[in-house]
Amino acid sequence: MSNTAHRIEPRRMRQRRRWPLMVLLVGSAAAVAGIVMQRRSGGQWSDATKADAADWAGQKIEQAGDKVEQMTERAADRVSRSTDDRH
Repeated sequence: MSNTAHRIEPRRMRQRRRWPLMVLLVGSAAAVAGIVMQRRSGGQWSDATKADAADWAGQKIEQAGDKVEQMTERAADRVSRSTDDRH
């Protein structure tokens, strides 16, 4: 009779674990919140970054100009020395 009861009445299904679904939902919500915060503050960072990049580029241009000027002066000195040696 026990066997017949098991055939008629299905076995109890195990309860599903809901924590994986909750972890997925919480993780997704955190990711969306992070994206929104990044987009809102993006304008502030880009303005500061542009100013820093412009300052850095200006400094590099000045340094390059100074090096070119020094090299030009050295070349002019060499040319004048070589012409003085010939005369």
